[in-house]
Amino acid sequence: MLLQTLTWDFLGNNIVDSSNGQGVESKLAQYSQVEHLVKALWLSRWQNGYMLMLTGYFDEVGQYQDKVQRVNGIAGFIAPAEDWVKFEIDWLEYIKDKQYKDYHDRQIRRKSRERRRNALLDLLEKYNVLPMGFLVSMDSYHALPQEHKNCFGDPYYRAYVYCMRFTCSFVNEQQTLEQMRTEKVLTVFDRKKQHFRDKALEYYKEWKKKSAFANKMVEEPVFRSADFPPMYAADMLAAILKEEFERRMYNIGGSPAKSFERVYQMAERSLIYPPSDNIPFNFLQSADLNEWIRPYAEGKVK
Repeated sequence: MLLQTLTWDFLGNNIVDSSNGQGVESKLAQYSQVEHLVKALWLSRWQNGYMLMLTGYFDEVGQYQDKVQRVNGIAGFIAPAEDWVKFEIDWLEYIKDKQYKDYHDRQIRRKSRERRRNALLDLLEKYNVLPMGFLVSMDSYHALPQEHKNCFGDPYYRAYVYCMRFTCSFVNEQQTLEQMRTEKVLTVFDRKKQHFRDKALEYYKEWKKKSAFANKMVEEPVFRSADFPPMYAADMLAAILKEEFERRMYNIGGSPAKSFERVYQMAERSLIYPPSDNIPFNFLQSADLNEWIRPYAEGKVK
């Protein structure tokens, strides 16, 4: 895959990254956390793997049972491991003269936040990254009858399963039969968010029992701290999607924010059809929750 043009076929549409002839090895002039992680797991086949960077959006408490919560969910980017390595080097180069003390997007002042978002999006647009997200209105969730809550389950788990299914479909559509026997997906979670740290492995084990994809393709999740550069991107995406969801929930006038439009365009380039109400971003309010729950309540899905 190095030193040549990389072409992806996803759902019939090509995403083309025209390499400038510079491989990852020649680009790396410093230590790469991403490269170290994937080489430790996959040795010489690390360039055949994909990495899914996931983080959650929630308020400070981070527990979906808490009635204070308004929006809960998970968002992230899937990309080839080698693209994450190149992104990491680009990002470290960008921030080397800047004083970034805050990791989480929402903790940064508005002007600084917009500058950093634009810089992150500029870099991400250079590579083969696909955004995804699943967010739930907790007001709508708490208004459900208890039997419907039981059908829907833990909103975080439902969001995790959506992201993993979407990821497996994405990777599976692109692989030859030979590649399908060897290529893997590594999920990286934000270590700082305790709910994920406590629950991610539980979610993975539960989903693995039900999914053939998980057994052959998805590695056990790992956790990385705030200084893991791709986590900046995942955290930014979660905040952008949360803002867009609130705009829709509360009928805030005007157009979507420019940052959401750019993320939407990333997804649009990756799909043969325009992004819809549930691909690759799910924003679930009352009517959407009822649509999700109906097949479970009717016994069509377990």
